[in-house]
Amino acid sequence: MLFRIFEGVFVIVGNALFVTAVVLLNKQAGKWTWSNLGFAKPKTWWHPILIGTGLLGTFLLLSVYVQPYFLELGPKRDLSHLMVIRQNKEVLILALILVWITAALVQELIFRAFLINSLDILLGRNKWSTWVAVGISAVIFGLLHAWQGIGGILFTGIIGLIFGIAYVLNGRRIWPLIFAHGLIDTISLVGIYNM
Repeated sequence: MLFRIFEGVFVIVGNALFVTAVVLLNKQAGKWTWSNLGFAKPKTWWHPILIGTGLLGTFLLLSVYVQPYFLELGPKRDLSHLMVIRQNKEVLILALILVWITAALVQELIFRAFLINSLDILLGRNKWSTWVAVGISAVIFGLLHAWQGIGGILFTGIIGLIFGIAYVLNGRRIWPLIFAHGLIDTISLVGIYNM
């Protein structure tokens, strides 16, 4: 069991480090600022907290009323690799730290800020390019969750679309997305811990 924990940690951390390096190299090559990547300081921290809470609420509603229909589209999701968390406080704490860094921070940086901005530039920055970029980003984000089956791909793609729209409408800031994504994963992991 200990090997399985470390194997998963190395894969998660290795992927996060690789993708972060790609983003940072592109940031340097494109002379982007941290504000260009969604880290502009908000006028007030209540704004991202309220938007993040709204995103969390939207996710929870969709999880209850929409996700069950998507889960019927394919075989049952295999969550066995996450069962090492069940009733194991140390592994839960490690998993929470990892998801806040690799999922909440790194995925939002990559799939919202970096990918949407890059695709928007590549598509010519016209009146439709931003929304096409949001759509492409959502599709890629959904495909990243292929381990959850076709239902997981579709549901996660919809969540990626909602997060992408929120990113654009929020002045291309990722703070609320990081907050919501981290809370979503925290609720999931604590649920698995308590199984």
